[in-house]
Amino acid sequence: MNPRYGKIFQKIRLQRNFTLDDFKALGISKASLSKFENNHNTISVERVNSALQEMNITLKEYEYFLNDFSHEFHEEVFQLIEESQYKGNFETLQLIEKDCLEQEQYLLSLAAKSSYGFLTFDEQEEIVDYLESLEKWSFFDISLLTFTVKNFRDTFIIEIMDIFWEKNGSYKNIFEYRRRIHQATHRSIYVLINRRNKRYAKMLLTKIKQELSDTDIFAKIMNQFIVGCYTYQFENKVEGEHLIQLALRLFQDTGSHVYYGFYKKLYQDFIRKNG
Repeated sequence: MNPRYGKIFQKIRLQRNFTLDDFKALGISKASLSKFENNHNTISVERVNSALQEMNITLKEYEYFLNDFSHEFHEEVFQLIEESQYKGNFETLQLIEKDCLEQEQYLLSLAAKSSYGFLTFDEQEEIVDYLESLEKWSFFDISLLTFTVKNFRDTFIIEIMDIFWEKNGSYKNIFEYRRRIHQATHRSIYVLINRRNKRYAKMLLTKIKQELSDTDIFAKIMNQFIVGCYTYQFENKVEGEHLIQLALRLFQDTGSHVYYGFYKKLYQDFIRKNG
């Protein structure tokens, strides 16, 4: 375990004037917290998150402390990449790629490049090698996969998604992380459906269905869209078309016009390729 996890937590705790005893109500004993702070044991993400919330700190803010606030810059760039991708603004994505390269933010530059174009085999491999080397994934890492997975070869997707769920299952109860996990997984499924990899697309659909929350409307609509693509490709074109159109209408009805435009474009590309 990275010793900074415990040390940074301790620094925050002392700055906020919390004692080791102040987290007992959360099921975290004084002894286990002391061992965590001194790198002698680990604490689950859920409990760390609960303790941080007690101190009015978010998990993302904790990550910023861990990474000397570099992730704050990363998150801003990912947000710009996402907005530009949804709007189909490829010129902005190219500028982001160039700017990230100039600032020696190579992985971010690949996320921007992947959002408007293609990655070489070597670039794909570099991302996969990086993700496979992680002991613990951060919001940055989940976002990196989200915006590059569409360019991965099938073998890379299968390989990295196995690791992805093993390393990130504990984040599923934290909304922002869960939303990114859903995006990364559904984008992976969409790629596999387009490539007619029925077996693994079905496997991931089954997995993500178990994680859907009634309170996350965006994730449910996104799931319906992908289920529609799967149904269209492998089972019944008419029924699949119906599910896709229903998902698109739901994006409109919920006022998600940017998402509607993005998924309508995905639908058009999908039908052009598979119709």
